[in-house]
Amino acid sequence: MQTKKKRKISILMIILFTLLAIYALSIFFTLGFGFLTSLKSRTDFLRNKLGLPDPDYSAEQLKLSNYGLVLQYLNVKVGGQAYTTAFGDVVPDVEYVGIGGMLLNTILYTVVNACLNAFIPAVCAYVCVEYKFKIGGILYAVNLFAMTMPIVGSTPSTITLLRNLGIFDTWFGSWVLRLTFTGTYFFVFWAFYQGFSGAYSEAAEIDGASQWQVLVSIILPLSIKTITTVALLNFVTLWNDYNTTVLYMPTHPTLAYGVWYFARSGHVGNAQGLKPIIKAQLGAIPVQLTSCMTLALPLLVIFVIFKEKLMGNISAGGVKE
Repeated sequence: MQTKKKRKISILMIILFTLLAIYALSIFFTLGFGFLTSLKSRTDFLRNKLGLPDPDYSAEQLKLSNYGLVLQYLNVKVGGQAYTTAFGDVVPDVEYVGIGGMLLNTILYTVVNACLNAFIPAVCAYVCVEYKFKIGGILYAVNLFAMTMPIVGSTPSTITLLRNLGIFDTWFGSWVLRLTFTGTYFFVFWAFYQGFSGAYSEAAEIDGASQWQVLVSIILPLSIKTITTVALLNFVTLWNDYNTTVLYMPTHPTLAYGVWYFARSGHVGNAQGLKPIIKAQLGAIPVQLTSCMTLALPLLVIFVIFKEKLMGNISAGGVKE
């Protein structure tokens, strides 16, 4: 019986490993195809889609000329479209946001919101676990309901509310949207604090520390590994998020929005002022894929630097009971 059971487990492990290997290879193939294509000219890509770049056709592209085109000419036209608020009609000014402005918007959007998405659920989950009152169970049930039941029509109502409050298309409005405890990570922190040792907290309370001091000086430092991991996972998700920018911050485009718009249409914001040869180069598939790689490469660097945080074990540390 033991031999048959071990054999079944071995077969299952082989199947799972094979599926994971296929999935990993598909990701590497996609990234490799995108990077190699970004080093090709339009002619080279049309004659040889899957092969290596040919120096006879892609001499300048092998010198990263496609990346130079993207960094120099990629921009997004924003503003000019009126919307109604409780205070009257608002018409944002028309402007062209270049890749530098989009990068700054991306950093503000991803870093601040990633921290909020990690910190707010952590504090809320700790309060619900540490203090045994009925509202903690209610918040748990509300979160579970919000995750399992689709809320139809929430986006238009959210946009209307932000407009009437005067915080639509502002950084403050985008941060307010993240001030919520709902989501998967609330349950992650809930389970984390369920097995959390209370020895340090009890010792601090005996020494006269307040509940706020216990939270700030003991609980959050002991939770920093989990909070950092959640923040990094949120950072990766938000880096690729363009929907939120399109819906709630139309005049604050991020890199994800700029790349999505450019890869979808093949046009930049001020295309009418460009020379025909530049417009033709920007409309080529290799240059569009170059813009996608410009968005993906920073994430690869971040993953290499923080891979131990992202892939490591989450442990409470401190005291063992």
